[in-house]
Amino acid sequence: MEPRALDYRRIVELVERGQGDTEGISAKELADRLGLEAVPAKVEGVRSKAKRPVERGWLEGQPTGRFTPRPVRP
Repeated sequence: MEPRALDYRRIVELVERGQGDTEGISAKELADRLGLEAVPAKVEGVRSKAKRPVERGWLEGQPTGRFTPRPVRP
């Protein structure tokens, strides 16, 4: 499996598990949970990677910049 694919999978899993409320999870929180320093360069890298699953419909991006799991559709 390609390393980038693993990064995206980890991000999706963290967003799905980290959904304690309806606000979602920020890129800074994702960076922290991925074991990265919460410095702007790392946070922006995570934000960029988290946008790919949003584009593919695996996650939802909120106007606040937070990420939430895709709603379950009946």
